Amino acid sequence: MKNTQSGPAKVSRNTVKNHFQKAYSLSEEQAEIMLSSSAQSLNSFLSALTQIAGNEEKLAEIARLGHSLKGVLLNMGEERWADLARSLECWAAAGESRDYEKIVAAIRLGMEDVMRGNGGNKDTT
Repeated sequence: MKNTQSGPAKVSRNTVKNHFQKAYSLSEEQAEIMLSSSAQSLNSFLSALTQIAGNEEKLAEIARLGHSLKGVLLNMGEERWADLARSLECWAAAGESRDYEKIVAAIRLGMEDVMRGNGGNKDTT
């Protein structure tokens, strides 16, 4: 399958779990709980964005969801992905016409391993 991702490198569950353990001084069990919560949040925000990303009448909602997504990504230590979410947020808030569907798809692709856990994208194909 051709990699059509435009954005930072894909993120692994292990990378995020290690970040949680180091940044927040968590045990492995606590980091797993944070990882599961992050996967659920990512799935929720990305699913909502996927539903509205092609609707220019929903730019305020796209901006709000982009802001929330940015927060989750920053919490996970993924600054480069958060920068992409920040761009999505700012462009939508400014009313700019962009290919939001492509941006959301790129973020989903980059986060697919993280979302394979509890509450996330369960498709492993």
